[in-house]
Amino acid sequence: MLDTSHTFSADGPLRILVGCETSGVMRRAMAARGHDVWSCDLLPAEDGSNRHLTGDIRDYLPLGWDMLAVMHPPCTRLCNSGVRWLHEPPKSPPADATAQERAD
Repeated sequence: MLDTSHTFSADGPLRILVGCETSGVMRRAMAARGHDVWSCDLLPAEDGSNRHLTGDIRDYLPLGWDMLAVMHPPCTRLCNSGVRWLHEPPKSPPADATAQERAD
């Protein structure tokens, strides 16, 4: 169960939220170093962990995380690899395109 009463201590482990993660790789790496780590994504954890929150990360941000929040959304919206389509749009939108992107 997620304990929301945590207070920060510079001497102890951090309470860390890893957002936009389903693999659990970052969560496990930080937990191995002794931290209280939770992952969060719209999708369930691929490893079935009970240290994963399923839902919108913004709903969990106010729950008292310490000095570190790691978030890495899917790079389909962040990377520069599709820059070639800025002047010539693709003939068909990608499978994960939003309704607005499909209309454009």
